[in-house]
Amino acid sequence: MVKATVIGAAGGIGQPLSLLLKQSTLVTDLALYDVVNAPGVAADLSHINTPSVVTGYLPADGGLGKALKNADIVVIPAGVPRKPGMTRDDLFNLDRLPFSHRIDESGGMRGSSAARGPPNTPTDRYALARPRAAPRTAWLPNLGGQSRICWSMRGEPAWALTNSWARLTPLVAFRFYATQQIRSQFPTSTTARISSPALLARLHPLRRLDRSSIGLTIPHPFTRTSRRSDSQINAGIVRDIAVGIAEHSPKAFVLVISNPVNSTVPIVAEVLKKKGVYDPKRLFGVTTLDVVRASTFIAEAAGKPTESLNYRIPVVGGHSGVTIVPLLSQSQPPISVGQDKIEQLTNRIQFGGDEVVKAKDGAGSATLSMAYAGARFAIAVLEAASGKALAHPEMGYVDLTADAAGAKEVTSVIGNDTAFFSVPLQLGPNGVEKILPLGKLNEYESELIKKAVADLNGNISKGVQFTANL
Repeated sequence: MVKATVIGAAGGIGQPLSLLLKQSTLVTDLALYDVVNAPGVAADLSHINTPSVVTGYLPADGGLGKALKNADIVVIPAGVPRKPGMTRDDLFNLDRLPFSHRIDESGGMRGSSAARGPPNTPTDRYALARPRAAPRTAWLPNLGGQSRICWSMRGEPAWALTNSWARLTPLVAFRFYATQQIRSQFPTSTTARISSPALLARLHPLRRLDRSSIGLTIPHPFTRTSRRSDSQINAGIVRDIAVGIAEHSPKAFVLVISNPVNSTVPIVAEVLKKKGVYDPKRLFGVTTLDVVRASTFIAEAAGKPTESLNYRIPVVGGHSGVTIVPLLSQSQPPISVGQDKIEQLTNRIQFGGDEVVKAKDGAGSATLSMAYAGARFAIAVLEAASGKALAHPEMGYVDLTADAAGAKEVTSVIGNDTAFFSVPLQLGPNGVEKILPLGKLNEYESELIKKAVADLNGNISKGVQFTANL
């Protein structure tokens, strides 16, 4: 019996990832958790005639703990996706994310005095927390450099502001964000007062609303009672999930997809350490998408786009921009292209996610390909755990203490100050069985690794510092 838990199962990555795991005969119990819609996704998947039983959980009634209880593997795609102009590292900083407490049809924009303190929490007829007033529209933040547009936790427009009117989506801005994160952002919780998100959705459809008849409460910097590092996006989400894992499934394999992976994996590690249940062999940052992209792009460059499965290219380092280092000199089968093409391919692999973000025109990031990559790695971990010998090494972002002896070759290249690195792994029943050598690097790749390490150390430090006050 194998229990797999997906945290963030109703999202753009979570749904297709859950579908792929439902297809695996290795999984017998598939638990899905999200702040909304997880039971619906579970009901849909449960009709598929594969061996696993599917259940869905929401935050109410200890849903996270129930989803995690006795899990053998936990996959975490929860969090905020990127928007055009954002890097993965931008997802660490909450100050650029809008989140609304309340749509108040009875009041207008009543000036700046409303932004001096956190909103109070009496409820209105919709069972929502009702603040006394709202900040000026000029203070409404925007995300990712897209002027006057804000995005929800699910990566959908929360509202757009023009010169004469505001288009608001309370369903997105309130239901998708506040139900998940409000308790970690404010001294008083309004989460318990949201009696029916589904009712909220029916009462407040997407519509055009005049400024004079709508009030918004958006936490401006002045409304926060502190500027502590716990007021951050994906970092806070991952931290809370890690606490749940420590309490309910401390021996699970933990696969982190939530960006920025370079920082969120150290967060999970630090939480598990503080809880006394950390096993570095069982914690992975999923970087498989970089490997998948490398195979695809190299096959295209070789003029064999339909044979991408035959190309294997190690991609080491991290999972963000220049920290992604494809070792094209080690491609199997070898490729024969000039240095200019090598550099072009390297850049495309490093920033391939930007292609998708741009192509989706702000409507999301690389969800389907990430779901495929996440499921592929999860299934590899489960196969190895079952005792199967894998045909090829897997790449994963891991704590190098998972195999200190094997990591010696890696640290001889990157130095001893980098605690986490994406490396070739031999997986086994307990997770990381061996960290394999990086292999022979050419001069260009050595320079890429130097640049990667410089960025990566900062990313890791940010994650560690985030948990300092736990």
